[in-house]
Amino acid sequence: MKALKKVLLGVLSVACLVTASVGLTACSGGTTQEQKGTDGLIYSLLSDGTYAVSKGTTMYLEEIVIPSTYNGKAVTVVADNAFSGAKVKSITIPDSVTSIGEYAFVNCSSLTSVVIPDSVTSIGENAFENCSSLMSVVISDGVTSIGKQAFFSCTSLTSIEIPDSVMNIGEYAFYNCSSLSYNVKGGLNYLGNSNNPYIYLAGCVDTSVTSVEIDGACRFVGLFAFWCCTSLKSVVVGDSVTSIGEAAFYNCSNLTSIVIPDSVTSIDVSTFENCSSLTSIVISNSVTTIYRNAFSGCSSLTSVVIPDGVTSIGDYAFFDCSSLASIEIPNSIMNIGVSAFLNCSSLKSVVIGDSVASIGDCAFYSCNSLTNVYYKGSESDWDNVSIDGRGNNYLTDATRYYYSESQPTEEGLYWHYNKNGEVAVW
Repeated sequence: MKALKKVLLGVLSVACLVTASVGLTACSGGTTQEQKGTDGLIYSLLSDGTYAVSKGTTMYLEEIVIPSTYNGKAVTVVADNAFSGAKVKSITIPDSVTSIGEYAFVNCSSLTSVVIPDSVTSIGENAFENCSSLMSVVISDGVTSIGKQAFFSCTSLTSIEIPDSVMNIGEYAFYNCSSLSYNVKGGLNYLGNSNNPYIYLAGCVDTSVTSVEIDGACRFVGLFAFWCCTSLKSVVVGDSVTSIGEAAFYNCSNLTSIVIPDSVTSIDVSTFENCSSLTSIVISNSVTTIYRNAFSGCSSLTSVVIPDGVTSIGDYAFFDCSSLASIEIPNSIMNIGVSAFLNCSSLKSVVIGDSVASIGDCAFYSCNSLTNVYYKGSESDWDNVSIDGRGNNYLTDATRYYYSESQPTEEGLYWHYNKNGEVAVW
């Protein structure tokens, strides 16, 4: 019997210790000890010898304090999904942390405010998504990147400061933040900081606007910024703008022309889709990618110059540009996307660079006016281009000329640039 009692006492002692270790209560002399804000956190050792932190058993704590060190090493990362769905109202992030991971605080519906210290350089995708009670965010000067949907649907968020250090803001970063207060200038809504209130252009105060001049200090034109501003005729884009967001000018049906400055490096998905009055566009030399549907439905576009730096033309990029008569695809481009020039019914000639390796299916479908293709390589180079056979018969059936800088001596179809820089047949 004594032996049995010893076993039972041992089991009870272990049970108390286990209960204490998960941070719910600690059995000590019949009293209850509450879990503290640093108790129950889980740490993962990183390759550089520092630690990442996640919630562990702190799911139901209202206040969480992340320590700056663990086991004598710095805590540098708030892990992906670290506190997702936690009931936390207040969290302290130490200045040892350099990165806040993807979905780190997603669905923390009780979180009301957060201060991101100077040490943090990146805020991951969806990091604070659906933090519906979050009212204010202070982003310190160290942050250079704010990920896609970082503050998506933070419907109580009234203010946020974007520091000058930020170089990249992902799509939908502030989308559906319906309570945000903006800095208004020239009929446009901006986000920024006290020194530069105009870093990020969120949209128009009034969609009936006819002309706008984007502030010279603005660096980011957000997605849907001018969505369905059907009366908009002219836009001045400043040289500081580095990014124009998805569908920024979607359905601006009266916009006739625009110059994209050299500071911009890509034309995003559907940026100018359905700008049906757009007749010409100048794309900066720094642009490297033209994304899907970038100019689709620009039915009045007659000419476009694609600079040498562009490496890819996305799917449906010029779909239904029914007035486009000619296009020159530079040597830098390697891939022409699916249906890239679909329904360009006025397209008569195309110059194709010798670096093009693949042409997607239906890239030139319904281009029934296409008669001449001027290829910058040789006939053997053309034979190595992967052309999807579906819907590209107008391209493959057109008369094809091969580039020769000097007048060739052998028979064949050849072309060159004349003194005026125009395409000419030998």
